[in-house]
Amino acid sequence: MSSTSPFVVGLDLGQPGEFSALAVVEVHPPAPAEGSGQRQLALRHLLRWPRGTSYAAIAAEVAELVRTPPLSGTRLVVDQTGTGRPVSDLVRNEVKDASVVAVTVTGGYATQRDTAGGWNVPKTELVSVMQVLLQAYRLRVANGLHHAEILVRELHNFRVKHPTSGTEERMSWREGDQDDLVFAVALACWFVERRCPDWGWVIALNRELREAAREAPQPGAWGRAGAWRLGRG
Repeated sequence: MSSTSPFVVGLDLGQPGEFSALAVVEVHPPAPAEGSGQRQLALRHLLRWPRGTSYAAIAAEVAELVRTPPLSGTRLVVDQTGTGRPVSDLVRNEVKDASVVAVTVTGGYATQRDTAGGWNVPKTELVSVMQVLLQAYRLRVANGLHHAEILVRELHNFRVKHPTSGTEERMSWREGDQDDLVFAVALACWFVERRCPDWGWVIALNRELREAAREAPQPGAWGRAGAWRLGRG
């Protein structure tokens, strides 16, 4: 499926007993006043599932979310590091209105394609992309965004643990089990910056899609935290 949306969704799936989280990032054209020539990103939506939520329930809720404008046709970047390919395949089979990209976070130094068409991404690269965006004020957080305070706390406490080998599992070098929002945002930001070098044609759709979203009905079951709405940056 080709993307027809200026949004990218990051989905961090925790192991049993951990939180899972989702982040929606919107891509904007470069701001003329800043003169940097670099596109801007806006964090528009955060969703966090309680510990113990089944993967089937998460997949169904994500499918419902991306089925509704303005998210239909988006890219869904799924972290399969701690859960394995069967869980990412479950999400892929459930989600019909987004293009699913599977990512495995590694302790290596190079980003590579895996044998199933997903990506192996070094954790240092995944996190550093988001850190650079934040430090350059290119990633903005929408006002009043639900879970924003938790995200800020996670960012404050987050430290990258370096594994002793490229095959070491995530839980042995992850800071804790509450970095889910950080990883969800980082997945979306990484995809925008590293896998989408030219988003001009997508950004051109931005205004049209946002207008369509304002006119669309707002069902109350878009998410456990309430109806989906675009936060304002």
